[in-house]
Amino acid sequence: MPSVTNTKPAADQDSIPTTATTIATFDATHFRASGARGAIVRYGPYVVPPSTAITPEVTFTDTSATKPCDDCLITLIQAGLEFANGTTVEGSSAFRLESAVLLDTARSDTTCGEGESELPLTPLRFFVSGNERVPVSLSANGTQKTGYHLTTPSSLFLLTALSNRPLTPPPDPAAPTPEPIPLYLTLTFEYIHFPLPQGFQSVLPAWLDIGGCVDSTLPIPAPAPNTSADTFSLSAPNPWTVSRDISGRIVAVAGLLNNGATGLQVLKNNESVCRPLVLGTKPAQPSSQEPRHQQTESELL
Repeated sequence: MPSVTNTKPAADQDSIPTTATTIATFDATHFRASGARGAIVRYGPYVVPPSTAITPEVTFTDTSATKPCDDCLITLIQAGLEFANGTTVEGSSAFRLESAVLLDTARSDTTCGEGESELPLTPLRFFVSGNERVPVSLSANGTQKTGYHLTTPSSLFLLTALSNRPLTPPPDPAAPTPEPIPLYLTLTFEYIHFPLPQGFQSVLPAWLDIGGCVDSTLPIPAPAPNTSADTFSLSAPNPWTVSRDISGRIVAVAGLLNNGATGLQVLKNNESVCRPLVLGTKPAQPSSQEPRHQQTESELL
């Protein structure tokens, strides 16, 4: 059983028993001729507080999450959110997947420089999803024979942030506030087992975060003079510079934007190298009235 910590304030700490179950296997979308398979793993239950709680958002830390496979090349990951009976939590619901992050504790993070973390090894970050829950293809939708190598020694570290926030505007102000409720995170994986067929390669994830190496949260700065109070600019404290021992091509780009951000650009020598597609209107995404999370998949030019 995975070890799970509920990161609520100390006074509200609970010991929350969880399980992880592979609820389905299927033929993968791409690379079937190369033996690709798919699996859906369900993690939980994660009990979300009522919307009247002082902190309606809670983060669960799973230090040894169940892996979909051993010694395999993961080509696609997609997050989902379900109620106990298996029905999907719609994106317009008050219950939201604020974020789901996967880290590999057997490998050091690509973009963490020496001295940036107090840990002897900063786990490698390789997947994130918000409430939009779009698939993240590590093979550029099957056009590249690439994926993330999940080794046998790899141990998955799973961070799941969930919230229960009133709808804006509420459909009925007199309606009772939802009670705490158990939710389940699902992760859909597509993968190919090693030894790999000819031509397949493992990618090196490079996680570019506003907080740099560890923390993804920074305070919102005061607006610049003569600008809107709703507009601000932030930069990572320690921008990552590609080391000389890393070479190759960029296969795919995926990003998670928070707090009303409306677009993502990837630039090379100040020129755009991708076409960003910002998603915000599909059923599994947040209401357009409150664009808390948007995920961008970018097609490289």
